[in-house]
Amino acid sequence: NSNGFSCGSYSIAGNQIALVGEPGVSPSPIILSKNGLKEFDPDSSSGDLARLVNEKWGMSEVIRSLNNATAADSNFFAETWSLKVAEAMDQYAEIYNALESTYVPSGFPDTGLAEQLRLVTQLMQSRAARGKDRDIFYVEVGGWDTHSYVLDELVNNFGGVNAAIEAFVNEVETLGLWQSTTLMQFSEFARTLDPNSGPSGDGTGAGSDHGWGGHNFILGGSLKGKQVLGEYPTDFTESGERALSRGRMIPKTPWDATFNGVAEWFGVPASELDEVMPHRKNFIDENLLFDKDT
Repeated sequence: NSNGFSCGSYSIAGNQIALVGEPGVSPSPIILSKNGLKEFDPDSSSGDLARLVNEKWGMSEVIRSLNNATAADSNFFAETWSLKVAEAMDQYAEIYNALESTYVPSGFPDTGLAEQLRLVTQLMQSRAARGKDRDIFYVEVGGWDTHSYVLDELVNNFGGVNAAIEAFVNEVETLGLWQSTTLMQFSEFARTLDPNSGPSGDGTGAGSDHGWGGHNFILGGSLKGKQVLGEYPTDFTESGERALSRGRMIPKTPWDATFNGVAEWFGVPASELDEVMPHRKNFIDENLLFDKDT
C-alpha cells in the first residue's frame, strides 16, 4: 500500500506464500472459499447455552467482548490471538457487505477453477466498495502430476483450463476491466520431455516425470499478444548445453523474468523491484522480461 495505491491480495486457494510480503509491513492476504461468503451464522453453535447467549446478547458481540477483555494473566500470544479474531470478523463483514452489491455471473463451467475465477470477477466488481486501486488474486488447479496417461490427462486438463479462462475473460470484458487485467499462469516445476514406461512397464499409459524448465503464459487486454518470449533450446540431447537425462531441460529464462514485467506494469517503481523480487539482481537484463516487452 505505497506509492499512492491501495492494494489488496486475495487467495481463493488457501494459504499461498506467493502472496506473503514482509512480515509486520505488508498486509496479510485474505483467504476466501471458492463457494463465496455466507452471512455469519450466530446460531451455528449447538446447545441451550449458546442459544441463550445469542438471544440475550448476540453471539458476535459476545465473541468480541471475550476477545477485548484483558486480565492480569493476559499475555502477548493471547492478545495477538484476540486481535486476529477481531480483524478476521471485521474483514469478513467488510467483504461480505461489498459482495452483496455484486451479481453472480453465469456462463461459468461447473469446475473448481471456474468457480474460483467466478468469485474473482465478483471481487473485481466490488473494488470501489473495498477501496482498492490494485488487486492480486490467486487461484489454483491441480492434476498435472501426470506420471501415467499423460496424453489423456493433458487433453482433459487443458480443456478444463481453457473453458474456465474463456468464461473469465468474457465476464471481465463485460465488466469493462479487461484492459486493466493481467492473468499470469505459473507452476513450480515442469515435466520430462521423454515419457516413462507407464504403470505396467510396457509403455501403455506412459506418463512424464518431474523436470525443470517449462512454459508459462500470460494474458491481458493491454498485452502485446501472440508472442513467444525467451530462448528455445537448439539441442535436446544429453550432450546439449541445457539438457539433462530424459529431457529435463535447464531453463535459461529465470522464474523472476515474467514477474519482473508484470510487476512493472502493476506500478512497482524500478527502485523497489529488487525488494519485491529478491533474486532478480542475480540475472542480467537480457534474461529478464520488461513491461515494454510484454
